[in-house]
Amino acid sequence: MTTPDKPVVSSGVRSLERGLQILSCFCEEHRSLTLTQIAERTELSTSTVERLLKTMTESGYLEKNSQKKYTLGRKMHQFMDLMSRQG
Repeated sequence: MTTPDKPVVSSGVRSLERGLQILSCFCEEHRSLTLTQIAERTELSTSTVERLLKTMTESGYLEKNSQKKYTLGRKMHQFMDLMSRQG
């Protein structure tokens, strides 16, 4: 199991660092993850992850499917599309 890198800088905004940790959980091998899997990979409490996931889902960065798994959302796909065109 791969775990996302721990934030190197602690002078930033903690919730943003945690949100980026969550995004780092998703990769080719792990395109969809449960709340518990994300909490384990980030080493954050499930209640903290749940709050962050709610915000990230409502903002369009993640989506929650019918199996209660999270995947990258519309806004992340827009970023990836933009990056591939800049490449």
